[in-house]
Amino acid sequence: MKDLFIIPECYIDTNLVETLIITDGCNHQKGCNTVVKTMQQKFANAFSVGIIDEDKRQVSYVKEFSEIARTPSLRLKKHGSKSHYLIMVSPAMDGFLLKCAEELGISMEEYGYTSCLKEFTSITKSVTSKNDSAFKKLFKALDNASEMIVLKEWLEYLKKNQYKCNVDELKKIAKAANIDKRVTYHMARHSYATLCISMGVPIETISQTLGHRSISTTQIYADITRTKINEDMINLAERIEGKYELN
Repeated sequence: MKDLFIIPECYIDTNLVETLIITDGCNHQKGCNTVVKTMQQKFANAFSVGIIDEDKRQVSYVKEFSEIARTPSLRLKKHGSKSHYLIMVSPAMDGFLLKCAEELGISMEEYGYTSCLKEFTSITKSVTSKNDSAFKKLFKALDNASEMIVLKEWLEYLKKNQYKCNVDELKKIAKAANIDKRVTYHMARHSYATLCISMGVPIETISQTLGHRSISTTQIYADITRTKINEDMINLAERIEGKYELN
């Protein structure tokens, strides 16, 4: 049975939702305005959940909703008098996915994508099927990210309880994730790689100790700081000082 009361705004959102929760299908719509219009017209007096990006100009109906819970990238809102809920992704789903991948130390390149937001956005916009198998594989790899867990638990709770939803329970889901304090195994690996880079350990050595097949994967973990770059340039200058002359 399809969960037509769950209304995502694009193919990527629909694909993600149908991967996160057990469902035969959602009520896929194209664009935020269409999602809201569907909620207003086809679910006027019925339960519904819209999933939209927050980076777009919102239609007036959204102003009738009040925020009940949030994480850094997700906002959950409820209509003032109806059993209508909105999950708003900030600033948009493409950036949200990259953020989840970064938290877990997952290389987008290993899944055939890019970690460049502009290029990744172009890819997500070109998807024309909610059944894209490559994205489903990526979503399954991201399901342990802090905010992905919140999104999944919100959807599961809303689906199960519908008209009986308890706002306090929805707040607890976001709070229980403890986003700011939650440390995962992959986050620890990221910290280890960054520390090694800052201490001058060759990236080839770090790549081997982390078990990476490609150094490009290690470079995603290790955010080289301005201080490290400055130190490298000073060391280089000291090494070549007096050895070369300009004619």
